[in-house]
Amino acid sequence: MRKRQEVARGNVGPTVSSPEPDTGAAWLSSARVVNHSRPAGVIRQTNPTHNGGVLLAEDHTVGSHRKFIVNLPPEACSVIVGSLLGDGYLYPNGTLQIEHCLVQAPYTFWKYEMLQCIAGKLPTVVERYDSRTMKVYRSVRFYTKAVLKEYRASFYQERRKVIPKNLGDLLDSLGVAVWFMDDGGRGARTPKGLVFNTSCYTAGEQVALQQALGRFGVRTSIHQVGKGFQLYVKVESFVRFVELVSPHLIASMRYKLPVDPVTTSPP
Repeated sequence: MRKRQEVARGNVGPTVSSPEPDTGAAWLSSARVVNHSRPAGVIRQTNPTHNGGVLLAEDHTVGSHRKFIVNLPPEACSVIVGSLLGDGYLYPNGTLQIEHCLVQAPYTFWKYEMLQCIAGKLPTVVERYDSRTMKVYRSVRFYTKAVLKEYRASFYQERRKVIPKNLGDLLDSLGVAVWFMDDGGRGARTPKGLVFNTSCYTAGEQVALQQALGRFGVRTSIHQVGKGFQLYVKVESFVRFVELVSPHLIASMRYKLPVDPVTTSPP
């Protein structure tokens, strides 16, 4: 777990289920293996290739001075916000890095599809060798074009990820679902226990996250775990939380809910 051009967004409209792409073995078998260093020019692109991006003059990609003006779809904004609350990393130049472990390749590719309006090259498999464990760890990663610099100003202070003061205006149900798919899961204490791992945020920021979820009618409690924190969804908010996120959970991530997302009853 790793430690906004700004898009104006109005009130969140009706919940829309997020589409799932075809993420079969054919894609995974064709993905090239790279080392842990960032591929040079991975987000370089002369012209936009997807709806949602308008080429103005030049963009701010690596090794380039081109500039994009991007009209992001609301769903893409939600995925960006949820990813930044979770595992996503945003470089100072406005490039968003999305990376998840190999078994979550379908989830990574789903994010790629949701962010196609600003996405760079196809996701690639990354291998890292850990000399401490003497094991090779594999993940799947892609980068967006460098058009999200204003998000960097909101979600980071110098090198540390922070919670924006206007998070309540940025976060919708899809954003919560992406955050949950990134950093959420089952709690160990009760059959209906759900938890967000929020260790990279300060004690004060835990309260801000708690308040953001409270806007959706989801009550949480803050628990200190070692030197970090976790947010537990309270039992009385369990059904509400499932109703909030289940329309957006992709098939490969539904295991994170201890209930059937359709019936909200125990499996």
